[in-house]
Amino acid sequence: MVRTLMLGVAVAIGSLAVLVYAGLPVQASDTVVACGKDNTAIVASGLPSTFGTDTCPVGDRPIVDGGVGSVLPAPGEGVYAEALTTSGVEDMMIIHQKDGSIEIDRGGIGDDSAAATGDYTAQSTSKACGDRAYNNVGYRVSSPLKFYYNLRSTPSELSRSSAVRGIRRGGSNIANVRNPCRIGDKVPVGVPYLGNTRAGANVSRTNCTRSDGKNVTSFGKLPRGTLGVTCTFFKVQKGYNPVTTSDLKINKTSANWTTNPGSKSCKRKFDLESVVTHERGHSFGLGHVSERRHGDLTMSPQINGPCEASERTLGKGDAIGLDRKY
Repeated sequence: MVRTLMLGVAVAIGSLAVLVYAGLPVQASDTVVACGKDNTAIVASGLPSTFGTDTCPVGDRPIVDGGVGSVLPAPGEGVYAEALTTSGVEDMMIIHQKDGSIEIDRGGIGDDSAAATGDYTAQSTSKACGDRAYNNVGYRVSSPLKFYYNLRSTPSELSRSSAVRGIRRGGSNIANVRNPCRIGDKVPVGVPYLGNTRAGANVSRTNCTRSDGKNVTSFGKLPRGTLGVTCTFFKVQKGYNPVTTSDLKINKTSANWTTNPGSKSCKRKFDLESVVTHERGHSFGLGHVSERRHGDLTMSPQINGPCEASERTLGKGDAIGLDRKY
């Protein structure tokens, strides 16, 4: 089940650019209301699916959709931004074409999780191995996703070594297509750990900031209820777009973490490896599947809850999606 980015059409006629938005033409001389100078952020719901900087002078302002957003990538680049929360997800994709046109995909696959009650249900391995659903977005990792981790950011409830171990294993679960469904591994690239860095992930609140060219995972301040934010940048080209960087920021201020979710002492702590597995799925080009229909898959939009490790292992659809992409 492949997500298709819906594109509008920009047609230049003389000096007049016409943008199609909900069937109505917008003159090049008109500025979209959402892009007004007084707005510190640009709300994606007020934008056409395709537009240019002549009608929306974005500048350095983030484009936001609900609880996630991003700065505008450079021409010829795109970004997929995702925020995983305790009740669901927010995601969006921005593509800045080489010709200057900007395309917005506001996601929506995970919206059916928004009404979640907070009553978590453990993932069923048997059901996960019977579910072939997957959602591939238009990019993939074409070379090893070498990453750094900010050791200083480790929260007090974890040791530095256990945090590194959980983060590395989460990446390996995706790169090695780890699953109990007897699906082989066709992903040719891994997630090598390069060591410590003082840098933090390029995430401000839940907005992706400009990439610094390094893949960084770090803990930091995120809004209550947000477990992690992943920002994956890629180049725009024919076929699958190659990933350039993918940063992950994990909530340190209002979430508690464990790397031993099966212990008797685990209470109200989320499994680091499970969350990283889901987020690295996005790094490698997996999108969300419906929670209601496919809630036993790792890439469903709601995490299965505190002290729950089932999302460390992929379901059949998760594994098939990766193998077919690579």
